[in-house]
Amino acid sequence: MAGSLTGAGSLEQLGDRIRLLRQERGLSQHALGGPAIPSALISRIESGQATPSPEALRHLADRLGLPETLAAAVEAPATAQEDLERIAADAQAFGLTDIWRRAHRRLGQLAAQRGDFGAALMHFEHAGDVCRRVACLALAGDPVSAVALGEAALGSSDRTDHAALARVYAALAVPYGQIGAFGRGAAAAQQALAFSARSADPELLALVHRAAAHSYLDRRRFDDALFHAGEALRLLPDHPLDAGLSRLAKAIALKGAQRLPEAADELTAAIDVFTAASASFHLARAQAMLTGVRLEQGDAVEVDLASCDPWTSGYLHRIAALATEDPAEAEPLLRTSIEIFSRWGGAMDMLESSRELGRLLTRLGRLTEAVEVYDLGLLHVRG
Repeated sequence: MAGSLTGAGSLEQLGDRIRLLRQERGLSQHALGGPAIPSALISRIESGQATPSPEALRHLADRLGLPETLAAAVEAPATAQEDLERIAADAQAFGLTDIWRRAHRRLGQLAAQRGDFGAALMHFEHAGDVCRRVACLALAGDPVSAVALGEAALGSSDRTDHAALARVYAALAVPYGQIGAFGRGAAAAQQALAFSARSADPELLALVHRAAAHSYLDRRRFDDALFHAGEALRLLPDHPLDAGLSRLAKAIALKGAQRLPEAADELTAAIDVFTAASASFHLARAQAMLTGVRLEQGDAVEVDLASCDPWTSGYLHRIAALATEDPAEAEPLLRTSIEIFSRWGGAMDMLESSRELGRLLTRLGRLTEAVEVYDLGLLHVRG
């Protein structure tokens, strides 16, 4: 039986589907429930007044021919790509919008973890998840579109839904920083903290604290960033990807505070998490940052400039320039780093690469060029 997914939906649709399937099969509520489920409970499930337990769902799946994948999807979210695709297809066939959207949300997360942002954006759009679309656009190096989407979402948001508002503001903090609008990023993070102040949802609170950490990193307030990254990690220590992202933010703060051994430890832990989660996109970033920390510690490093995402490429070009003692080799590497960050977003990173190139040109006696490069970096910081 096919079902429409064009309207709003929730798990209440499950009750409607159960009722329609029962009527199609000519079953009474008593016959459907049998000895396992009282007819009164069947009535409440069909009217949306009760949520069936996993055991009840399996019983109904068997009696009505619902795929068992849908019962499993309610009981525990699937993690494998193939399972999620099958659940999404089954949920679409039976018109179970909420399960369909949750499957696409998880498929989007998996796509984003491996850096497939085109697929991730498609899945998040199916899921109706504006906040993850904003975050995805920022990760893909399109912060201008991320800001436009997030601000549009704020304009149409229900001002009484504080959790939803907190998520949108948290999502906006990073792309604001990428375009150099650090003041707006700080304000967005503070709004996210304010709207989530009464929430007991650890996932939301961790997201908000991570956003606050990034807004403080943009302003080089490393102690504040370290506090919020630590809070995010404390809230979700057993959620691998969230823990890895929080450790990554902690490592950036520790590196900025010149606590390099601790930064290396956090990055190593994040690398282990991302490796276990097959999160290749985040893994590449963590590995690049660890290379940078080891260089600052005085270790000899080898920099692999193989194809990777724009931010990692820009960062590695700067690291490669700092690792070489040949100014003729360092200059084009830094100019490439600046070009990448200018094109893909990353105001603070562009400023850092501009500073390094300015220092190099000053050492070479090319003072006019050095001033121009410094000015170029500062132009991308809007405050």
